Amino acid sequence: MNTPGLNHIILTVSDIARSSAFYKDLLGFELQEIADGFMFKCGGAAFFFFPSSHPLLNDRFMNFASGLITWHSPRLMSRHCAS
Repeated sequence: MNTPGLNHIILTVSDIARSSAFYKDLLGFELQEIADGFMFKCGGAAFFFFPSSHPLLNDRFMNFASGLITWHSPRLMSRHCAS
C-alpha cells in the first residue's frame, strides 16, 4: 500500500503533564490542549498524546520497541506475521 505521507500519530503516555513539559519546554513545540491530552503539528503530521488507560508499572522507554502490546485485528496480525 502506498501513501502520500504521514497524517497523524496517536501516543499514550503515563504522565500528561511531564510529557507536555518535555515537548513544549525542552523541544519547543507549540502545543494545543485537547480533551484530556495535547497535540502538536510537525512536518505536516499531527501528533496526539493521551493518558494511558492501562499504564504498566515501571514501564520504561525502549528505542526499538513499537509499543504495540496487542493486535485488535486478525487481518492486520496475519499481514504483520507474514511479512
